[in-house]
Amino acid sequence: MHTAPDLIARSGAFLLAIVPALPEPDDLCYNAPNEKPAWHWDALGRAFVYSIVRSRALYGYCHTVGNTCQDNRILSLLWQGKLIGEHMATTVNAAFEQFLASTVNLDPDDTATARASRDWLLEQIQTFQSKHNDFPLLYPEINIHYGSFARRTKIRELDDLDMIVGINALGTTYRDYGGTVELTVPYGSALQNLCYDGTLVLNSRRVINKFVKHLDDVPQYENAEIKRNHAAAVLNLKSYPWAFDIVPAFFTTPEFDGRQYYIIPNGDGQWMKTDPRIDQERTTSINQNHDGNVLNVIRLFKYWNREAPIPTMQSYLLECIILDYYESRAYKATPYVDIEVGPFLTYLSTGIVGSVQDPKRIQGNINTLSWEERVAISSRATSDAAKAFIARSAESDGDHRSSINTWREVFGTAFPECD
Repeated sequence: MHTAPDLIARSGAFLLAIVPALPEPDDLCYNAPNEKPAWHWDALGRAFVYSIVRSRALYGYCHTVGNTCQDNRILSLLWQGKLIGEHMATTVNAAFEQFLASTVNLDPDDTATARASRDWLLEQIQTFQSKHNDFPLLYPEINIHYGSFARRTKIRELDDLDMIVGINALGTTYRDYGGTVELTVPYGSALQNLCYDGTLVLNSRRVINKFVKHLDDVPQYENAEIKRNHAAAVLNLKSYPWAFDIVPAFFTTPEFDGRQYYIIPNGDGQWMKTDPRIDQERTTSINQNHDGNVLNVIRLFKYWNREAPIPTMQSYLLECIILDYYESRAYKATPYVDIEVGPFLTYLSTGIVGSVQDPKRIQGNINTLSWEERVAISSRATSDAAKAFIARSAESDGDHRSSINTWREVFGTAFPECD
């Protein structure tokens, strides 16, 4: 007979409770069949020759019969600069489409492979409790994928995937000391061997180390690098360029205000509250309210931020500022990301200077940048906003070459050149 996963209430403590497993958000970007034409330039014949290889980039531009695509449609799109290949853009729209598909957004094949690898890893973790009597009893109903990959705001190159793995509380209680959470297990609990020596206080480092220890026992991971890093057990596979951050967690019953939280390691041996469901639901809701046009904007500005000279801001902070902007904006985002650049950078130039509140209402102000860093980012946003409006004006005048060259000043040399 298994002990219920709930925490036992005590003074200043709340219960952990069961909630249904959360489904992974559908990835609306990568749902085409596994086909992608590739082409080569014949310098002598000035002709395009293409062959079908495994991927998805041209799905929807082809009328596929077996492995053959309609010639005229593909050649027309190639000449318009609409497809991704070894050619330069002829229009601003084509330049942004190419930039997003080949430089900013994740490769769809990497996305599919990473998801399959992640799901297989989770299956292996679920077997630990039956194979090792020192491993905590798991609580898969609260497992959740989180982070930018789960929210579909991750940009190339894919470097990590985050997952929360639920643990059965077995009667454990918790207290919140202003951001630091202390977990106390019942005497005789199976979790007692993971407490600080001589106490019933659960040590998050020891919990993480159990994951590290038994991940190392999986034969397929014998050549992998496995370690504890702050709040997670980190699995670096040799076969893929990305790592997995595995975060053990408990889940609370409703507190006095009706809210429930994930309780995860804080990196210092204790625990902290979080709720990645709020970030995921907020991102999805705001994106849907703008007809699905916000995710590309988020990814585009994450690239802008990453490629910037120092200082930069944390990716999550930037994402929250973008969502704040679109949540409060009275008119909808357009499918043309270049139209969105100038107005958002103008907003950012002032928004980065002040406080930015945690949408989960747990941490308060998440803008931890120094004043000097805020001013530097604000200055760059102001400068690039001006360039964005100049580029838009040049495009309106039909001067795509000048417009594209100006966009290259904003996003760097990886932005396509004008043919």
